Amino acid sequence: MENQGIRRSGDQKIRRLGDHNVEMSLDVTLVIKKGILFILGLFASFVVFHSMSVDAYASEVSDEQAVRQVFDATYYASHNPDVVIARGDSTEALFKHYMESGLNEGRSASAT
Repeated sequence: MENQGIRRSGDQKIRRLGDHNVEMSLDVTLVIKKGILFILGLFASFVVFHSMSVDAYASEVSDEQAVRQVFDATYYASHNPDVVIARGDSTEALFKHYMESGLNEGRSASAT
């Protein structure tokens, strides 16, 4: 009888250990799930940030294209002789100056 009691006690320990292992495996599973969710969150943040920077670049490109449509190199050169002396009289050099400095300085890109 005494052996059966020990055996039962031992069985209970095994069961407890088994329950502990089940709980531990659930904890590990939870940690893995949280890790995966964290990585997915980082990936989603990267995608959102990347799309925002692409949109910002597209906005800059379209702004530059809009300015190019109204920029008059002949007008800009005739009204800004200092720029012609410093940068030259090519359309691209004048436009580059206007985009980098002229706009902020309040210089006009064209007569209209």
